[in-house]
Amino acid sequence: MIGEISSLESQATALLSLRQMYEKDDVRFKSKEQAEAIQVVLKRKEDVLVILPTGGGKTLIFQLAAFLEKDMTTVVILPFVALLEEMLERCRDVFPQNV
Repeated sequence: MIGEISSLESQATALLSLRQMYEKDDVRFKSKEQAEAIQVVLKRKEDVLVILPTGGGKTLIFQLAAFLEKDMTTVVILPFVALLEEMLERCRDVFPQNV
């Protein structure tokens, strides 16, 4: 029972955090996998490697982690320079004061 409550609390925290970041009450995760990755990040017990298809919501995972843990470091590895430029632009949209 304790694990179930912890899981439900983790799910609620993840969704609430997402809605805080976007300042929208109706925003949802793209997939179950994306929501689960956020929950693992929020637990802060292990490093996270997320592999999702193009458009699967990987960017949100590290952005939400950075949004929630402003005093911690988030490391993102991007394979292409073009992706790096796109990612910087997207981060500027979410965190204009920090990038």
